[in-house]
Amino acid sequence: MSDGEKLSRPSFEPMAAGVSIGSNEFTFSADAGDWLEVEAIKFETITLDKQNNESRRSGPEDLYELSPELLGKQALFGAAGASDIRRTGGARYRTQRVAHTLAEEGWSIVATADLSVQPVPGIEADKPSSYSEAVQALRRMEQKDPTRAGGLRIVRPSDVALSVEMAGG
Repeated sequence: MSDGEKLSRPSFEPMAAGVSIGSNEFTFSADAGDWLEVEAIKFETITLDKQNNESRRSGPEDLYELSPELLGKQALFGAAGASDIRRTGGARYRTQRVAHTLAEEGWSIVATADLSVQPVPGIEADKPSSYSEAVQALRRMEQKDPTRAGGLRIVRPSDVALSVEMAGG
């Protein structure tokens, strides 16, 4: 890359990468006797009375029932779910609790004359591409039609909107 290309390129560009691994070897039993399912977890309350040195147990009718729905809510929003320990070690890389997200705006090729987005072979119409994809498409255009390519630039769609706004358009 030339010095100008190094300075004009974004410092970071997300690209498609990674691996997915799966299996078709899961077995689900149709026999209900193999399923472990409870309607609710039941807790017994034991009260310790230090003054009288005695303990009292709740009766069977006074058991506290924790349903699966309530357990799920407590796991997310209760003391354990809000604990700082849930955001340490490997958990700190989880994105479920992220308050801010990065908008994937992308890049477009526009005509320098009127800042209109131009269709370029290799890039889907009306879909911003990565900077690298836009550079490759513009280089291909330079080889096929240098005159047309000379009037094109790579910009972010928000830069086009800002330029049109500042120009009074």
